[in-house]
Amino acid sequence: MKFRDLKRLLSKFGVEWDERRGKGSHGAFAGYSHVTKIKASFTLPANQQRDVSKAYLNPLRRKFELTAGDGVSDDLFV
Repeated sequence: MKFRDLKRLLSKFGVEWDERRGKGSHGAFAGYSHVTKIKASFTLPANQQRDVSKAYLNPLRRKFELTAGDGVSDDLFV
């Protein structure tokens, strides 16, 4: 998945990209989890900020509690 598409998708759920949250070349998605409303952040290295691999997408999806019922289909996260 392209990084810009991921940012656009997550912004619909109140999760924003903040490059100041990570150390060095890392940045982080920050916001509240969708179901429990707990403040969460997910760090992403610079080498994933063009094309995000599935190894990062699935944990990110779990962190912010996004499911197919929320309109985030499994097809988007492949």
